[in-house]
Amino acid sequence: MGKNQHVVSHGEGWAVKAEGASEPLATFKTQSEAWEKAKSIARKERSEALLHGRNGVIRTRNTYGYDVTLSGGSTLDGIILAANAYIAHREAVLSRRAASAAASAAAKPAE
Repeated sequence: MGKNQHVVSHGEGWAVKAEGASEPLATFKTQSEAWEKAKSIARKERSEALLHGRNGVIRTRNTYGYDVTLSGGSTLDGIILAANAYIAHREAVLSRRAASAAASAAAKPAE
């Protein structure tokens, strides 16, 4: 896996810098041009492209390759987190259905 590519403010324009590099790989007049270049490099290197705003804060990131940092942890942590979210959602849906069925049964007159 190659180095992550960062799009950062550079003077009046934008630069693509490999992670840890002191000098940019390329400079551009527009952020979108730099972003396209960073994504292209990241695809080839199976790494990440990170888009920073003028204030330095990461605005978005694209991962091209194996992402070992799902949810800030390991891949397994990400899978577990997704499974738990699905289970919680499913339980909420089933609970609403049961409450609706109980309310319908209570509203029907006894025969």
